[in-house]
Amino acid sequence: MNDEFEYEGQTGFQSACTEYAQKILSLDQLFSLKSPNIYIWRASGGIGRKFYIKEGDLVIVDRKLNKPIQGKMYVVVVNNEFHLGEITTIQNKTFLTPQMIRLDSDADFESQVWGGIVAIINIYSKPEGIG
Repeated sequence: MNDEFEYEGQTGFQSACTEYAQKILSLDQLFSLKSPNIYIWRASGGIGRKFYIKEGDLVIVDRKLNKPIQGKMYVVVVNNEFHLGEITTIQNKTFLTPQMIRLDSDADFESQVWGGIVAIINIYSKPEGIG
């Protein structure tokens, strides 16, 4: 009697879980982190409340997104300092809110849109006072 046999593929019952199998989540693939125009910044400063950004959260910035569009978030360089905010137009004048930094060429200082915000990754921390 010969007990040897050949088979290919799965034998037995198929697992119900295989229908719901998902690809591994890769932040590198999701945000193209290896691209030379993508930067990851750690948030610091005080504007986070309006945008739900906490100290230490990760901000993913794309340098190619440097044309201001109303309602989008950007990193703007003003007098060699980086600011994060939302582009708003008021009476045909462009501002970075909530700081209300004027971005028009008529402004008294030099400003430049450095890049657009692609994503904000919140770093979880337990609220103070909770055990």
